[in-house]
Amino acid sequence: MLYVVKSGDTLAGIAARLGTTVGGILEANVICNPNLIFPGQPLIMPDLGIDLPKSGVYPYYVILYGDTLGCLANQFSQSIVSLAAANQIRDPNQIFAGSELLVRFEQPDPAV
Repeated sequence: MLYVVKSGDTLAGIAARLGTTVGGILEANVICNPNLIFPGQPLIMPDLGIDLPKSGVYPYYVILYGDTLGCLANQFSQSIVSLAAANQIRDPNQIFAGSELLVRFEQPDPAV
């Protein structure tokens, strides 16, 4: 299920309203700062029995305000150095909301 954040929402409030947990929401989405969500931001709600891929993972991710390269590297099982190199980022401490970030470098195997 997709939920769109409304003004005044918190992850705890959303989780309680929709019968899930904050941990489940964090596991299903790329959220670097759980205290920083924005109205209009789409969130995948975890559903027991349905194994969905983490939101925004292949191969690009749109950077949100509050994201850091370190957090995104951790979320996507990459290193800061490899993300910076793949995206021609000279200063890993300076990324911009709204920019696309290549986060997956391997090519999918079409036979799988």
